[in-house]
Amino acid sequence: MEQLRQYSKEQVAKHNGDDGTYWLIIDGFVHDLTDFLEQHPGGEEILMSLAGGDGTECFEDVGHSYDAQKLCLKYRIGVIGEVSLAHAGNIQHVDAKQAGRGSPPGPGRGLNPAALPN
Repeated sequence: MEQLRQYSKEQVAKHNGDDGTYWLIIDGFVHDLTDFLEQHPGGEEILMSLAGGDGTECFEDVGHSYDAQKLCLKYRIGVIGEVSLAHAGNIQHVDAKQAGRGSPPGPGRGLNPAALPN
């Protein structure tokens, strides 16, 4: 089973923009959003303010589209603690009905990379 690199919350916290890098935790996965800041449709300020921490609640509250959730995979660099892709396979994913409405998954549900169309 493929393993994603593991990071502690303390390691992620060091990438809060002070060193020019912006990492964010979403659903237990670590994302390096440094190269995405200027592309973020909601503006870079929100990502910069959350950098180094857990943005799961904010990400879910905004109502990101299926495409936005899928885009997260591009910037995913690891996981918090000991989470493997086997764990990711147990996380529910956005179904086609939700994707069509552009609504986010419910609280505690993330994006299952194995379920994405090729």
